[in-house]
Amino acid sequence: MAYLELAPTTVLEIGTVPMETLWMRGGFPDSVLATSTPRVYVRDSGLVHALRGGAEIDLLLSWPDGSVWAIEVTRSLSPKMERGFHAACADLHPTRKFVVYPGTERYRMAADIEAIPLATFAAELRTTSPSS
Repeated sequence: MAYLELAPTTVLEIGTVPMETLWMRGGFPDSVLATSTPRVYVRDSGLVHALRGGAEIDLLLSWPDGSVWAIEVTRSLSPKMERGFHAACADLHPTRKFVVYPGTERYRMAADIEAIPLATFAAELRTTSPSS
């Protein structure tokens, strides 16, 4: 028996498949080509939020140079920052703060928070050094 790890495709590799399809069905080829959306149920006990007093960040990237990026992910075309994101950032002092959303424009939400489309963020991760 052998195992072969198959990594999902990324937003940079999907070509003509709409990003919404990748977002809803996941990045694996069979699921991207599926004719119906799979049902996914997520259970959140709320324990982490209770322990952190509601402070929450969706993704935290810690780079080798010591810089830290805080990333909030939303499905809204009009993203708004929640109090929990600000509270977590106050504790963690990230170097950069992003809100990844399904829109097409990149813009500043605040002096230190940037709204960024998923594809643009993925390209930035691929090409930007963490210290820039």
